[in-house]
Amino acid sequence: MKRIVWFTLLMLIACKTQVAGLQQDASFTRESLRQNPVLVLGVLPDKSPAQVVWVRNQGDSLTQTLRQERKRVTWVSTTEVVQKVGEKAIKQLWQAYMQSKQLDADMLSLLHQKFPQARYVLLAKVDSNQTRQYRDQYEEDEVDEVGKPTGYYRVTIAQVAERDMSVSLLVYDMQSKLRAWYGSVQDGEQHANEASDTFNKSNGLGASLAAGVTSALIGNATHGFMGLSEPEKAPIPDAEPILQRIYKGFAENMPD
Repeated sequence: MKRIVWFTLLMLIACKTQVAGLQQDASFTRESLRQNPVLVLGVLPDKSPAQVVWVRNQGDSLTQTLRQERKRVTWVSTTEVVQKVGEKAIKQLWQAYMQSKQLDADMLSLLHQKFPQARYVLLAKVDSNQTRQYRDQYEEDEVDEVGKPTGYYRVTIAQVAERDMSVSLLVYDMQSKLRAWYGSVQDGEQHANEASDTFNKSNGLGASLAAGVTSALIGNATHGFMGLSEPEKAPIPDAEPILQRIYKGFAENMPD
């Protein structure tokens, strides 16, 4: 029975999102996290300026995920923080962090005054948000059910679009004046539109078996593979689903 429980624990650890460069102070524990409210200061974009609406909305989304994953912790949303300290003041903190990855000391003092029961502040930043679109083409031999070559090969043309993101998250201890927790999570998504067809290796014209002679005579703009239609360009993946997965990755790595 003990072996089964231990195996289950290992499986849960293996499934947890990996946090790159994780730093966690020994004082940042489940108990310390539950004892005091945590102020979620927002999610900053990868480029200036930091728009209040975007930072606040993403901060609230991060707050919601944290509340779902760590229900016994009191998370104060970005909207609540902005309402109490004001947009002008919070933008000062955001700007300082985007420039130097440092929290403004005066703003920390103001946050402590407005939220005297809070010990930790939490702030995330999108460090990279890369997109690209490209065309790919590859061939592979067709084999039968026992792996024997059939004399045919399959050509696939793909229009691919990708988005890759990296987000870092800082938990700062206002009581001890140190980094309690810091790390980053990377994630991405890919969309692809594909067209593929099977060709006879002995056919010098490269005619598609499915397309037949007529299509082979007509041809198209697919680098000599007649009868194989060029797929439409794939749309670049939206950032929101990627960010949601990253937020969950941060939440599940918080002490519990």
